[in-house]
Amino acid sequence: MRLSEWLTGLRQRFSRRSTTRVPARLRRRRTPQCVSGHQSEQFEDRTLLSIVSIAASDANAEESNGMISDPGTVQVTRTDSVAADLTINYTIAGSATNGIDYEILAGNVVIAAGASSAEIVVAPIDDLESEGNETVILTLSASSAYTVDADKNTSTVIIADDEGPVEVSLLAWDPDAAEWDSEAQLPDPGYVSVTRSGPTTDSLAVNFSIAGTATNGSDYQSLSSPVTIPAGESFKDIKIDPIDDSVCEGEESVVLTLSAGTGYTIDSDLDSGTVTIEDNDTPPTPTVSISATDDTAKEYGQDTGTFTFARTEDTCLPLTVNYNVGGDATSGTDYSPLTGSVQFAVGDEHATVTVTPTDDAVAELTETLV
Repeated sequence: MRLSEWLTGLRQRFSRRSTTRVPARLRRRRTPQCVSGHQSEQFEDRTLLSIVSIAASDANAEESNGMISDPGTVQVTRTDSVAADLTINYTIAGSATNGIDYEILAGNVVIAAGASSAEIVVAPIDDLESEGNETVILTLSASSAYTVDADKNTSTVIIADDEGPVEVSLLAWDPDAAEWDSEAQLPDPGYVSVTRSGPTTDSLAVNFSIAGTATNGSDYQSLSSPVTIPAGESFKDIKIDPIDDSVCEGEESVVLTLSAGTGYTIDSDLDSGTVTIEDNDTPPTPTVSISATDDTAKEYGQDTGTFTFARTEDTCLPLTVNYNVGGDATSGTDYSPLTGSVQFAVGDEHATVTVTPTDDAVAELTETLV
């Protein structure tokens, strides 16, 4: 063989060897292992996984109020190779309900080959419920096909409600109750109504407090909060049903006041109502006495005197007692004028009348007031 031919063949062999490519995903790793005195070469797979992240490109969505709903969007992004499709999994949370408050989301999105990102659309469903703002929270799930960016692994979209808050009010439309109705031969109840505005699709529980001089469960049938307005209804009555007892109590009151709760606001102008329960028990006629519990009054320093009235028997009703004034002291001149009557409040056994002397420049003997 000629020298020139031998050189040509040698060049061709080297040329073929240099154009043989090792796949980009394979990296040569030399090992000290020798086979027949020759160092061998092995290859291992060191494919770099895409790093995926998630972020809301439009974090605000809104129900439509009869128009086209305004969606929110979340973008999922990958790094490195875009040569093939990549399926990204995610979990769904938040106060909004998947498939009810927004169009159903599958829990995964595909970034197509050649693309570095894909969008997830959160499309609100316009309903008639007053829900307030609700959230949709998407969080990337781990996978062997990619690596999740720990700093950008979750995103939130807020769905604004277009119904507005439900407002509730309270009105005592029958404020007069009685322990006994002589015609019906039954206790006469009073009524309070709790009313809501807006949608009536679902039932609504409304909280209230109970106060007044009447005792819940003793003076009227027991009441408890909340009161529930049924689905399809805009109001619910609360019945104040008196209990006819034999105790002289006088008129007593039941006061209901709306309190805060979930799914409604309170009309501050109509948040309370009062029902008055009339008593049907008549107490015995009281006996009233009077005594001068402080029988000395002085002009100097206007040292006052005091008459005390006392009553016996039942004190369940208010009582007015009239009196006459006598003696040699002159009303309006020697002491401040008196009204001629004294009031006993419910439950009071005593009432007082105060005598206030007038300090004048007239020299007078001791004077009396009877």
